[in-house]
Amino acid sequence: MGAPVGRNEAQGWEVSVTDVDLTEQGKELFEGKDTLSIYQMHKDIVFDYPDGVQPLGSTSRCKVQGMFVPGRVMTVQGHPEFTEEILVEILEVRHEQGVFGDEMYEDAMARVGKKHDGVMVGKRFIEFLLDK
Repeated sequence: MGAPVGRNEAQGWEVSVTDVDLTEQGKELFEGKDTLSIYQMHKDIVFDYPDGVQPLGSTSRCKVQGMFVPGRVMTVQGHPEFTEEILVEILEVRHEQGVFGDEMYEDAMARVGKKHDGVMVGKRFIEFLLDK
């Protein structure tokens, strides 16, 4: 789609359950919510929206949290497919390997059990794919 993608060296990792501030389009797609709580696990980001897409949301660490083109494209930066167990495993392994320091690990673990919207996001993706 032509948008620049790379490591977010300025802001670093975005991990665990994170609140995404939704745009008007994001609110429309995700049941009128103002924010979407979703599991995150990334340091790579899309730096700017490509031409022709509708932004879905942003966080302070990652401005491009999702994009939408009706009938063609729907993306989110987070991981609606993750469960608490999956994320705990990733966090523990990355902490043991030294990818995450103690402070980041402890902050992420404190948020890992927080309520999230993964199932609702997954449902919305299925509806998008079925053109509903």
